[in-house]
Amino acid sequence: MEEAVGVDLGDDSGHAHRLHGTWVWPRERPWALFVLTAAGYAAGSYLALKLIAESGLSSVFFIPAGLTVAFLLRTNRRYWWLVIAGAAVAEAAMDIWSGYSPLEIVFFVAGNAIEPLVGAAIVSAAVRSLDLTRLRDLWWFFLGAVVVGPAVGAAVGSFGPQLLGNGDFVDMFLQWWLGDAVSVVVIGSIILVWGSGPDRRTLWSPHGAALVPGTALLTAGVLAQSELRLLFLVLVGVAVAGVVFGTRAVAVASLLISVMVASHLVRLGVDVSEEVDIGFALVILKLQLGVFTLAGLVVAAESAERDRALIGETEARLYALNAEIERTTEREVAIRLQTALLPRMKLDHPSVDVAARYEAGTEGLVAGGDWYDVFVLPNGRIGITVGDVVGHGLEAAASMGRLRTAVAALAPHARDPGELLSFLHTFVNGPDGTSYATALYAELDPDTGQFLFASAGHPPILLLSPDGRLHWLTDGLSPALFGLPRGTRPTARMRLDRGSMLILYSDGLVESRKQPIQVGLDRLHAHASTLRESTPMGVCDFLVSSMGVADTRGDDVVVLAIRYEDPATGR
Repeated sequence: MEEAVGVDLGDDSGHAHRLHGTWVWPRERPWALFVLTAAGYAAGSYLALKLIAESGLSSVFFIPAGLTVAFLLRTNRRYWWLVIAGAAVAEAAMDIWSGYSPLEIVFFVAGNAIEPLVGAAIVSAAVRSLDLTRLRDLWWFFLGAVVVGPAVGAAVGSFGPQLLGNGDFVDMFLQWWLGDAVSVVVIGSIILVWGSGPDRRTLWSPHGAALVPGTALLTAGVLAQSELRLLFLVLVGVAVAGVVFGTRAVAVASLLISVMVASHLVRLGVDVSEEVDIGFALVILKLQLGVFTLAGLVVAAESAERDRALIGETEARLYALNAEIERTTEREVAIRLQTALLPRMKLDHPSVDVAARYEAGTEGLVAGGDWYDVFVLPNGRIGITVGDVVGHGLEAAASMGRLRTAVAALAPHARDPGELLSFLHTFVNGPDGTSYATALYAELDPDTGQFLFASAGHPPILLLSPDGRLHWLTDGLSPALFGLPRGTRPTARMRLDRGSMLILYSDGLVESRKQPIQVGLDRLHAHASTLRESTPMGVCDFLVSSMGVADTRGDDVVVLAIRYEDPATGR
């Protein structure tokens, strides 16, 4: 059974701080982390002590400081005690081997244990997903792990020698702080960058292959002149590596330069002018290494942020383009579907002239929930229907199509319009029906002028007689197609005179949110009184225009005009 030691940088409360490429340790052997930390710490401490002994100077950077804080930031917080314990044991062992006094050992161990703990705690509290290619994460890493942590550790560790009178507190504090800070920047970053986002260019490329030897040759050339003051010329290349490659290249180049400088100090010491104190020169050298490495990481993070922003912008554009293509495709499909649902209105009968206008309430749609149809029945009568399904859009249009088809299918089997509405009510309340609808169905015998009609909650037909008088056909009314079966629905009968005009419509023509339906009916009555000589198409166009359908679009609108005329005169 294995457990991800580096799954989060937080606690066990469920607030995970995830890091790419984290370590996985066997749960039954967590001591392996202790051993790795202790061994790495001891090796790094040995190199630092060797540098001090052979150069006579404080270490350029204290390797264990960067290693320990990086280990903490790469493991789950429940295992931090193993890292701290490994560091403390190794520090104590190396201090005893070096001959430090018990008091110094206590303060050295305390300082080197508190330092990474403080730094990692600050970073893990502020960053949920540590990634050194992100500027925010990098600045928290700098504040917590590079500045505050080493400062706290240096203050604690330098206090012991001060109590014993062994050295100047300020000088030791600065050397400790800067040495550890440089180590965290150089050593810590090279461990952590492999858990960050990918570089702009991989080091496994022709350009990458040239970076490492090029950096080594340039550094060797500067060191050969024994002029460490010129080292900034090499370190400028670290920032360039951040722009061209990324954080990994910065970490590798910085580590290489630091190792070569440390080796140079071991062999030859530091060459400065007589006017400059050696300790001060070493402080400047540490600052150069730390500042230029940090600058390279910042430049690399800024480049990565720009790349991510560009990628995000490109993805957003592609998403918008795909969404627009999908909307266009859906609209074309919707238009084709809805156009297919509307009747062709190709009724060819010498006694009946028909025209219709349909205006969908939703902008961009051809049809909605309203329907109309005119067709010839097997017995020679003309079937006429107008209806309204609640709602808008494709769902309402689909329900409309089903109901219009149901009317055409049921009409030949119904004795009269009232019975057809009873059949339709049963259909509406079935699995293929709809939640609410109104409908009007009528039949006209073109030979005799007999007119039968029934309305299920639909606005009344307006009849324009040949002499110009208007009549509301309010008979044959029953409730809308909704709820439980209503039983037999009434049918009204009358005889039409030749030249009569029937005006059927949906409530969208006469009803709006700003006025009651009666106001719209009165307006329709007033406008229709001027249409005695108009053709059916003229009636439809005039009413749609004069009733303000285009200006108050909020519901689907149907206007159906039918003139019952004399086949001989066309009037």
